[in-house]
Parts: sequence; structure tokens; C-alpha cells
Amino acid sequence: MLVERGRSAHYHVVRLLRLALTLGAAWLLSGFMVFLLATVPAYAHTTSSTSDATTEQGSTTVNVKTATGSVMRQDVFARGPNNTLAHRWRTVGTHTWTPWKLLDLHLASAPTAIQNPDPFHSQGVIHVFYNTQANSDHTSSIERIGLDLNGNMVFHENLFSRPCEHSFGGFCAPSHLGIISAPAVLSRGQLHLGYYHEEVFALEDAHTMVHRWLVANDGRGYVWSDWKVLSRANYVGDPAAISLGPNRMDVFIRSTDNHIYDKTYNGSWGLWQDLGGDYQSSPTVTSLAAGSMMLFALTNNTISGRTFSNGSWGAWGKADPTGGASGTIGASRAGFSGQVDLFVPDSGGFLWLHSDYLNGNNAEIQLLGGGQITSAPAALVWSYSA
Repeated sequence: MLVERGRSAHYHVVRLLRLALTLGAAWLLSGFMVFLLATVPAYAHTTSSTSDATTEQGSTTVNVKTATGSVMRQDVFARGPNNTLAHRWRTVGTHTWTPWKLLDLHLASAPTAIQNPDPFHSQGVIHVFYNTQANSDHTSSIERIGLDLNGNMVFHENLFSRPCEHSFGGFCAPSHLGIISAPAVLSRGQLHLGYYHEEVFALEDAHTMVHRWLVANDGRGYVWSDWKVLSRANYVGDPAAISLGPNRMDVFIRSTDNHIYDKTYNGSWGLWQDLGGDYQSSPTVTSLAAGSMMLFALTNNTISGRTFSNGSWGAWGKADPTGGASGTIGASRAGFSGQVDLFVPDSGGFLWLHSDYLNGNNAEIQLLGGGQITSAPAALVWSYSA
């Protein structure tokens, strides 16, 4: 069971040490001795006293909008050789993909991608988020880039990480690593001035999930909120996220019991819901229609899926009985046909497309190549006017 935590024992220890240092300085100045006696509280409401570190690279989050343009396109992303961003795409309905295009970035995780209309680009921009370790202080943070129709970068910004809660002389404690997971991102409606709401989720450590989001700001279009703690519990791997409407958000994560959990926002955030399973990968999620979504994860190298529709979850079922997957998969709608495309990495660094998978139906399998794919893929379908 995934249970919300209170603040960590480490947090309270550091707070007490900082207080002791402050009181010690006061003693040196005043000549009086100050003694600090304290008891350090443990985690509240924990399910495990151990931290589950993971090197797994991550979940995929996609956002699919109603087709409004004349051209529908499918894009797939992954971390490529030398921590580059690998990207290729095709027109929906064809089997012809562009060659892999590599962007020389510093990916420390799987990427995730979303497409929103952009007031400065009439055909829209794909926004790609990823974890990077290129910061001068050696911490990790989330970066966000924009790509045009040709896969060229049109903007690049660092969302950084949450400032450390405890520091000594201006330096963060060694345990402060910034962001340790791949990001998950969703969009749930328009702000103003042509900008759309985007919200990003990530893990600071095996017990702390944080998020930040775009806030409308007159005169500037938008600004990012501060990073906020969403939940403290036991986490493994990377989050996934999706929005089913302006007032509905879902975040998914695997916990130490290998179950997948769902946290839902409907005006306020609810508690974690246990979706069960026995999974060895992070989850991935996509939407087929308004109010519905499909969730996927790996068990024994076999892909299982579960559908949410009409306000409730169906049972887990085998979406890929052939097996062969290695690591977290990617998923997106197969155009607007009511089917799902699964992007499946293997242990050799290659990426496979299982086309039109739905409820265990037979699918066409296509090798997308790679050979040096080192993360979970991210995929999305979107449209634009030619």
C-alpha cells in the first residue's frame, strides 16, 4: 500500500542541527552557554523504512488533442547515443519514418513530450521535457525545449529543481540531488494570450514527488510556479501523467510493492489509489477518447494494459502476449482510429513499433531501428494545418 508520508527524519535532524549552529553562534557572542536537547521524530505513516533506489529510465506521458489540422503526425523520442535526444516522425497512415535526428543535449533520463498551440508558431511547437545533470552545482533539474515541424530547437529553458530545504553556509546537504527521475507532463486547457496550461511532475528522491505548472501572467504570457511537494511516500521508477479534461489530472507511479498507484485531481488532490499488479517497469498512459485512458506496464517482460472509461477501471489484461520488451514502453493513439500504438524498447537498444494494439488484438510489428536507444520512448500524435 502506498501511504502518504510526513516529513523525513533527515529533514528534522538537519533543522535541529541548523538551530544548534544558530544557538552556538549566539553563545559565542553573548558568553552564555546554550544547550539544545531534542528528540528526532521518525517518518509518520510509513509502509517501509528503507529507500528503494532505482536506475530505471522512465515513464512516458502523452497528450492527444482533437484533430483540428489537415495533417496528422506521429512523433517518437528517446535518449540516444551520448545522452542526445533522438527524434523521428511520420505522417499518420504511412509506414515511412524520417531518419533519426539527434540533438546534442544532456539527457539524464527518458524524455517526455507534449504538443500545444504556440502564439509565436502558427503550426505549433512540440515541447520536450527531460532530466539533465548539466548544472554547475552537479544537481539534476528538468529542462524544457521547443521543436518546430522540422525538429529544430526554437527555445530552451531550465526549470531547475526545488531549492534544498536545508543548507550549511549556503551549500546544500550532500543528499540533495535535485531531480532523480524522468519528468511526466500534461496539459489541461488554455491559459490566455495563446498559451496552454502545462504541469510537470518528478521525484526528488525515493520518497518525495514534486510538481510545478504554468501560471498566466498579464504582460508576460506565463510564468512557472515554484516547485511544490505533491506527496511523500515510497516510490520506484518514474511517474506518468495525463489530463482527461480541464478539471481532471491523473498521476501514476510504481511503489515498493510493485503495484501501480493513481493519484487524481478533481478540484483537489485525492489519496493514492492502488491499481494492483506485480510490475517491473514504470507505467505509461495514453488517451483514446474524452474521459478514457489506457495504462500499460511490464510484468515478466510482457506488456499488460488496463482501461479507464465511464468513471471506472477495468481489469488488467495482456496487451502483448509475445513478450520481448525490456524497460518501460511508450504509447500513443494510432492516429484517431481508436487504436493504440506501443513503442517497445528491447535489451539491444532497438525500438519496435507494435501498431494498432488494443485489448490483445494482433498487431503489425515494425522495427524503428536505433541500436543505441538507452531510455523509454515517448510518443504523441498531433495535427497541424499544412
